Amino acid sequence: MLQGFEHSTLIQDMEESGRMGAYEVDLSRQRWKASRHFQEIFRLPPREEYTIEEFLPLIHPEDRELIRGQFREALDTSDVFNSNYRCIIQGKERIIETRSRIERDDSGNPLRVRGFVRDITEEKQLQRVFEAAPSGMLLVDENRSILLVNKEIERIFGYSREELIGHSIEVLLPERYRAGHPDLVAGYMQNPTQRSMGEGRDLSGRRKDGSEVPVEVGLHPVHVYERFSVICSIVDITERRRIAEREARQKQELRDFAYRIAHDIRNPLANLRSLLELSADSTAGISNEEARTMMTSITADLLQFAEEIIGATLAAPGESVTKPLNIESLKQRINQRFQYPLMESGGEIQWILEQSETPELPPGVMEEILGNLISNSLRYAHPVRKPKIEIRTWSSENQFGISVQDNGPGIPESERELVFSMFGKLQDEQGTGLGLYLVKENLNRLGGTIELSSSDQGTLFRIALPLR
Repeated sequence: MLQGFEHSTLIQDMEESGRMGAYEVDLSRQRWKASRHFQEIFRLPPREEYTIEEFLPLIHPEDRELIRGQFREALDTSDVFNSNYRCIIQGKERIIETRSRIERDDSGNPLRVRGFVRDITEEKQLQRVFEAAPSGMLLVDENRSILLVNKEIERIFGYSREELIGHSIEVLLPERYRAGHPDLVAGYMQNPTQRSMGEGRDLSGRRKDGSEVPVEVGLHPVHVYERFSVICSIVDITERRRIAEREARQKQELRDFAYRIAHDIRNPLANLRSLLELSADSTAGISNEEARTMMTSITADLLQFAEEIIGATLAAPGESVTKPLNIESLKQRINQRFQYPLMESGGEIQWILEQSETPELPPGVMEEILGNLISNSLRYAHPVRKPKIEIRTWSSENQFGISVQDNGPGIPESERELVFSMFGKLQDEQGTGLGLYLVKENLNRLGGTIELSSSDQGTLFRIALPLR
């Protein structure tokens, strides 16, 4: 037998840190010794040594034969004896974990067994509670070591529980948070309370594959295993965030839709008002018949626009109503829409149609895009040159292109980055600052792109859309 069994520093350290009790069995004498913590676990009276018969009655009657069979098999075939079994201690059922090693002589005969036992009753009970929880559950000690995990933690982070238990909680944090986390834990331990972690901040965990997962973390201080620990409940909010982002996107699309309606109705109504004023002015040089024709064209456009809005709003959620782009119809409607502004400014629109194919688009969207580009060209026309706008179309194997070139003063380089931003106004305070923003948003939804080049000779916008 070992001398000084109770005074082994290693045994004392393991008992204090791991809540373990040490024992040593002399197989030849059928006697065994137990450490102080072993005696406390089994409520044994302190003695120098015990007999085998004194221990067997502590084992649950239903587990005795099983444990004896496992022990005999270990003596015959192995140098290790590890097992979990139930014991009856002072009338209460407890679950005990044994980890031990068998020592043999030179001939292989077993001499003694040395090992540790641990009462894992609370752990098993807590594990059952953890497994029943719908969220991920971690038990972490004051040294930030992971003591217990459930299956949801394994699912969220991709680790097995064997890969986590005994390791620092920082293994589940993104690299950028790890250095500062011990100080945060130390601060929490000084005043532990039940609360959410990182309130007001977006929290992320790190999966085994290195990817990040958005999470919510709740902290609940507890005393288990005779020491202070923290239960961390972890919820994977990936789906919740996806829904929130979708709702935010839908709200933005609704705002954009309202902006587009207001913006697209504004110009025709302004033209209609100007025509009404001119028709009442006998010196304006425009006949009532001409004014009536133009007003008829404008109101027809407004009615068509209203029909398209109704069609879009009646479509089922997620349904995209599209039809092949009719270039000739588009040309006719654009020419009618800008008939009065061109007459007033002395400008012209020239069309160069070279496409062989056109894409399928939601009704009216290309007219809206071109309308905004042409409106900007007329609004920011050169102070001397009469407006001249060239619209060119072309197509390739899988792409449709359309460009709008004007002869205006150009866009200063310092202002070009504002061109497609919401409410970004160029050169002066004319307009709403929405037109080019709406152009960009429309093209984003269609999977298209727009490029801008500009000089003091004019500005060119080039649009590309997928044909298929």
